[in-house]
Amino acid sequence: MKGMCSCVIGRLFQVLLVLLVAGDVWAGALTFESAVVEIPVEPDKNEVSVRFLYENQTGGPVDVVEFRTGCGACLSVGPKRMVESGGKGHVDALFKVGSKSGAVEKSVTVVMADASGARSEQVLTLRAVVPELVVVSEKKLQWRVGEAGVTRSVEVTMDWESPIRVMAATSTRKNMEVRVVEVVAGQRYRIDVTPFELQGAQLGMIRIETDCPIEKYRKHVIFAQVTR
Repeated sequence: MKGMCSCVIGRLFQVLLVLLVAGDVWAGALTFESAVVEIPVEPDKNEVSVRFLYENQTGGPVDVVEFRTGCGACLSVGPKRMVESGGKGHVDALFKVGSKSGAVEKSVTVVMADASGARSEQVLTLRAVVPELVVVSEKKLQWRVGEAGVTRSVEVTMDWESPIRVMAATSTRKNMEVRVVEVVAGQRYRIDVTPFELQGAQLGMIRIETDCPIEKYRKHVIFAQVTR
């Protein structure tokens, strides 16, 4: 009986070893050269394409079966294909960056299946660096009731090879006086905002308009808030 038990245990160990080896050979996913790609984007571009390179370093075929995106920013992605062991290829994706500037991240998830049907996933990320041609120092100015006559300011700085001018700045609130001060022509401006009557809490907007030839940098908004 003791010998029989040892034999059974030995067979189970062999089966388990085979399964582990098979799993090591067949399981896994494509190996991407880089899962995060950083690309500088021209100021006038609203879309950016990126290529993610990969290699199948497993012992069997890997099938690219699906692409998942979290939002509508990914306009297209592909291709779906079977990649044999040792094979190389790429995933091409086209992302929309729109009117955003600064560091913009977009991602897509690649779903893969090995020969056994086991699935794995890899998140691919585009890190787009969109120039900020017009930089507004503050997004919101705040006052308290009783601070009528107190001027608060924001700096507007241009970062481009050609001059960009602030053409106008206006308030959606009639009790907010707005003045544009030219510090360095085509490069630096100051927007002074002065409330002349503050009887209660309120929220308004200061609209800043520039003459930048690229539309997405032409208009900017900051908030003007009064609290009790």
